[in-house]
Amino acid sequence: MERALDRALDPFPFRPRWWVTCSELRHERAGDPEFYRARIGEHLGRKKPTDSKAFFRFHTYRGIGARGLLDVAAEHGWQLDPDKKLRPLRQVDLIRKARQDTT
Repeated sequence: MERALDRALDPFPFRPRWWVTCSELRHERAGDPEFYRARIGEHLGRKKPTDSKAFFRFHTYRGIGARGLLDVAAEHGWQLDPDKKLRPLRQVDLIRKARQDTT
């Protein structure tokens, strides 16, 4: 039920920063940053190889912060988008790193 609520509310951009679902609150109270890391890793892992841009709203990384988001994103080959204004308390925009061939 809680995952369904999370998925239903995720697309709405008007979700306030302070508002969390029951599952998010439970993981925050338990001090479980792996919940947010797994959520971000799962989202980036589902991206098609042709996708070059992604963004995360604050509620998806609030338990680990913007720095934690960037650490997880770097593991998946993403970096901060230099063309977008940095707004870590609203959303973080990412671009896929260009692969470097070592030939």
